[in-house]
Amino acid sequence: MSHRQFAARLKGVFGFPVTPFRTDLSLDLDALARNVDEMAGHPFCALVAAGGTGEVYSLTPDEVEAVVRTTVETAGRRMPVVAGTGFNMALGADIARRAERAGANSILVLPPYYVLSPEAGLFAYYKGIADATSLPLMIYSRDWAVFTPEMVAKLSDLTYDGSSA
Repeated sequence: MSHRQFAARLKGVFGFPVTPFRTDLSLDLDALARNVDEMAGHPFCALVAAGGTGEVYSLTPDEVEAVVRTTVETAGRRMPVVAGTGFNMALGADIARRAERAGANSILVLPPYYVLSPEAGLFAYYKGIADATSLPLMIYSRDWAVFTPEMVAKLSDLTYDGSSA
């Protein structure tokens, strides 16, 4: 399926499962699987694993991979899974590769954590993550990273080579 075909399927509401932790702050993947199974029974267009609500910034890369794998395995073929990444370019790219390996259908790229980064640095960040995976990217705006339509077009040109059109 091409990136555009995938994007065309995403009509409706995304579900954002909360990533549960035990009292010792270790991941509770069994509780996550229960959350995902319950949510996958509803008409979401996709589930987001390890996004902002899924505590991506509280997880190690290994834990993000485990959360994505658990979400993919539990959701089955009921709906696509979008995996979150962020941090800096190197770590974001590593997480994107891990998410693809774990079976994600797309990557939700949270903006870099550095506030007020210059536009060139912001574009390099997204390009580095895009180059790390063959999955389509979704750009996540936050209060410190609000994108104009022109910026989104430029980001699209930087991160999409057209081979999957």
